Amino acid sequence: MNIKWKNAFDAPMTLTVGRQDIMLGTGWLVNDGTPKDGSRTMYFDAARATIDLSDKTQLDLIGIMQSDDEETWLPP
Repeated sequence: MNIKWKNAFDAPMTLTVGRQDIMLGTGWLVNDGTPKDGSRTMYFDAARATIDLSDKTQLDLIGIMQSDDEETWLPP
């Protein structure tokens, strides 16, 4: 579950907060997992701001809070 706010603060920016699938580019850096983590590399508990700088250029700012502890506020 997440919340998405388009045109946040009357700017060309989309804010997404909560559990979300994040794949950047071809997936080499974010999304390429190892055999032991499987589909757990697909979702993150994160806050993301996507800013449209032009028609062809976007800037993504991402803060991730991921835990393997069942006692955290959002269990894995």
